[in-house]
Amino acid sequence: MECAKSDRPHDTNQRQSRMFAVSDYSQYGSGPVQPQPPNMSLVFIAIIVFALAGFGGFWLMSRPDPDPVPSIETTFEPPTTLPPSPPIEFPVSPATTAARQSVLRQFGDTYAWENGLTITVAKPKKFTPNTMRNGPKGLTAVKFKIKLTNASNETMSTDWFSASVISGGKAGEAIHFDRDNDFTIPRVKIPVGKSLTFTLAFYIANTTEVSITTTAKHDSEVVTFST
Repeated sequence: MECAKSDRPHDTNQRQSRMFAVSDYSQYGSGPVQPQPPNMSLVFIAIIVFALAGFGGFWLMSRPDPDPVPSIETTFEPPTTLPPSPPIEFPVSPATTAARQSVLRQFGDTYAWENGLTITVAKPKKFTPNTMRNGPKGLTAVKFKIKLTNASNETMSTDWFSASVISGGKAGEAIHFDRDNDFTIPRVKIPVGKSLTFTLAFYIANTTEVSITTTAKHDSEVVTFST
């Protein structure tokens, strides 16, 4: 019995090899995997799909546009030149015309405006203002006594009254007040038949060549009193 085992040791190895080979193919089937023929039905369906897609794209590209966008043409025309408009003319009232007129009077004279207010300006007098400082160098202080009388039938206001002085070709420098006096224009209403007297003062360059220009309203005559 021992001789029989030792005489055929390779039989056991061969049987194990054949068993391994058989078990190796058992997980894939009874033998080696063979290539399968292609599924013709899937190939046929793919061909039909590609053919329809190509035909559909060609049909969409070749069909006319159902709603074409119209082309827009832009034209430019030169601007129309309008004829010039005629100038606008405003009527000039007599009062406006009168405001452009200048009336000359001498000191001491009386002038009556159209609204019924009259004015009298006395000849200027030199004086020394009672101030803590001296006046401008080379100028002389003078004062004018002015009297306004309401000769109209209604109360008159001095709100529009103004006065300015020229001396030696230069404007006088107004003195508004000193310690004793107020040299400004009183802004009051003058009753009918009443008068208002006040004093205005200026520094002037030449006492022998001086004039004072007054007006009662913005549209009234300009009255200048001089020597």
